[in-house]
Formats: sequence, C-alpha cells, structure tokens
Amino acid sequence: RFTMAVEMVLDGKGKVLDYEIHKGIMRSSYRMTYTKVTKILNGDKKLCEEYKEIVPMLGLMAELAKILISRRDNAGQLDFDIPAPEIHLNEDGTVKDIIRKPRDISDRVIEQFMVLTNEVVARHFDKMKVPFVYRVHETPTMERVQKFKAFAGGLGLTFRTAGSEPSPKDFQTLLKLSEGQDYSTALSKVMLRSMSKARYEVENLGHFGLALKDYCHFTSPIRRYPDLIIHRIISDSIMGRLDGKKLKYYENFVVEAAERSSTTEKQAEEAERTVDDQKCTEFMQNKIGEVFEGV
Repeated sequence: RFTMAVEMVLDGKGKVLDYEIHKGIMRSSYRMTYTKVTKILNGDKKLCEEYKEIVPMLGLMAELAKILISRRDNAGQLDFDIPAPEIHLNEDGTVKDIIRKPRDISDRVIEQFMVLTNEVVARHFDKMKVPFVYRVHETPTMERVQKFKAFAGGLGLTFRTAGSEPSPKDFQTLLKLSEGQDYSTALSKVMLRSMSKARYEVENLGHFGLALKDYCHFTSPIRRYPDLIIHRIISDSIMGRLDGKKLKYYENFVVEAAERSSTTEKQAEEAERTVDDQKCTEFMQNKIGEVFEGV
C-alpha cells in the first residue's frame, strides 16, 4: 500500500534527533488488533509464541510510548481519563452490549506515536512557511477559567496560575490531585468544558491541551479531510511542485478548507452524540423498573 511516512530517530529521553518525511510503500505482514497486542505486552504465552518474530519490536514500541508519555507529562499535557461508551451492535443494528471503551497500553502506543508524528509534521511545515492546515487549541478565556476556579474551590481545591495566563501545567496539577477521588471524573468534565474548542486554522497557534507549540492532523487521510489536504501539500513539496502558482492556489484553498473542516467536525460530533444517546436508550428500554448504581 502507498503511504506517507515519517521516519524518526529519537534519543533515550524521547527527543527527536532527526527525521525524514517521505513517500513509501508498505506491506503488512501481520494483521494485529489492539486486544492481541495488549495481551502480548501483558505476557500471554500462546500469543507470544505465535507472534514471536515481532514480540521484541512490540516491547520496544511499548517502552518508547512510556518514555513519550513521561515526556508529555512533564510538559504539562492534559490527559482527561473520562469514561467513554463503546457500543457493540448485532448484525441487524440492535444493541448487543455497551462497555466502557478500553484505553490499554496498545491504545496508548498508537496514540503517542500519532501525536509525535503530527507534531513533527506541523513543526516542519511551519518552518517552511508554506500554506498549511494546523490543529489548534487556544488558551482558555479568563471568564471560563474563573468559572472553573469557582467549581474547583467548591471541592476544596485551589486553582493557581504560575503566570498572568494559565498554563497546561496549572490544570494538570489539579487533575493529578483529584486522581482516585470520587469527584475526579466530574472535575475532568468541568475542566474540559472550560477549555477552548479545538479547531482547524491556517495560523499555527499551538495546542494548549497537548502542551505543544506545533500540531496538525496528519495520520488519518482516509478518515479525515484536513489530513488529506496536508498530504497533498506534503506530496507537492516532496515532488518539488510547490511553485508560485501552486502556492497561490493553496494560500486561498487552506483558508476555506480549515473553516469548512471545523464546521463539519461540529456537525459530525453532534450526529455521533445523538446516535450514541439513541443507542444507549435502546439498550435500556427493556430494563425499565430495574435499579442500578450510577454517578
């Protein structure tokens, strides 16, 4: 399969020493799933034997992901561990089961590798000063910060900012303080609502939640339109086609594309929430009269 690849060299602390963005062809040798990889990393003997050729590589991937998690943690990245539903359907579309969406080590590995790739690509093209589409998440407004501060105060927590503007680290400190407490999910949800909405933008304004100066969406060009746009720009750059005429075209195009992508993302999220609510209601309709524990 044709692919756009970012090859990187990292040191033992997770810092990128060198990288190359290029086109390539990949041949998939193994069909892996998150569940399988998690089991292998947890030492499942049968699967470790079956996939013994790639077990060392998977172990290295997990090791690197842990280094990257630690690095991002030190930078102040906000990691909201809010439970999300995973809806399993029967073949006829009726709800079979609803479980808490897993976030195992295999999920974290892919998550960390994607975030790093998105950061490297965004930084590279910001330095080139060519038209581009960034994924931005701005610092929350003071009005929202004050509301959050009041909520945290009601839980007996003090929200302090190190400077005139809040930093990701300020919010992260409270998240860590609330770990294991009854109110931790509530605090995470209210904190999330106090944040600005992430959006697509032609100006590189950084990503507050990830504590990154450079960020874009590069890793899902078959699922997300903004990724496809920048793949086209990257492709033209690699092939030496970013001349005056092409640059002028992209200059106008990325403005409309970023705005359109932000708008349609909101519509998609609303549709997703509506369907989730509908399926959750369907799941509970034959349980009327039963008593459950809830938060």
